[in-house]
Amino acid sequence: MPGTRKEASPNTSPPIAPAAPHNYPDGTPGTGWFVATTAAGYKVGILNLMGNVFMHPHLACPFAAAERALAAKPDDVKMVLVDLHAEVTSEKMAMGWYLDGRVSAVVGTHTHVRPRMSASCRAAPATSRCRHDRLL
Repeated sequence: MPGTRKEASPNTSPPIAPAAPHNYPDGTPGTGWFVATTAAGYKVGILNLMGNVFMHPHLACPFAAAERALAAKPDDVKMVLVDLHAEVTSEKMAMGWYLDGRVSAVVGTHTHVRPRMSASCRAAPATSRCRHDRLL
């Protein structure tokens, strides 16, 4: 698993956890859910997930992991950005629809084609934004 090498963990004070998708197995170093504070003092939740379709190894369900992260979201966090690293566009679109109205944006990564911006940006009905490599 990526992120499991001890020499990859920085010796910082305070310690900074490396990034790892939130649906990686328990015990994997790093975290895929954290809250950052902007220079203006706004708190932003950032959630990183990895899809399962055609991805190996298969990880815990990214939809269930998103639910766990949102359940733990502090009330003062008003903006949540989700990065879903997945192979297929349909899984990214499904996550966008699933989280519609509960997060600010879902960004799908793992792109093999250069997207046309106008064709791959979409606003879901409850105003969440969804951006990924291409639409079906």
